[in-house]
Amino acid sequence: MQVWSAENEKWDYVDALRSSLRHDPDIIMIGEIRDGESARVSVQAARTGHLILTTLHVTSVFEIFERLLDFGISYLDILSVTKVVMNQRLLKKLCSCARPRPIVPGDMVGD
Repeated sequence: MQVWSAENEKWDYVDALRSSLRHDPDIIMIGEIRDGESARVSVQAARTGHLILTTLHVTSVFEIFERLLDFGISYLDILSVTKVVMNQRLLKKLCSCARPRPIVPGDMVGD
């Protein structure tokens, strides 16, 4: 099931999440947790046995816990519902002229 929501209408993000809980899903993918209310509803859903997959905009994996604490989620709730945390970064791709050349031992070089 996919639910659309818009922040400028009466049917907002948190209402869509609460409504999806009534359908008894096993897994809920939340685009991004942006405020305390959506964080609280997400934790409530996780405590009732739903697997919640979501994103947070942070610069390191350690900031995830700090951000959830800032949203008003207790440390105990964070620890009880968190299964996996990971961080992703985009790295610049070096052009071939700037790439370091690998050092290859002489006995590995073919004729």
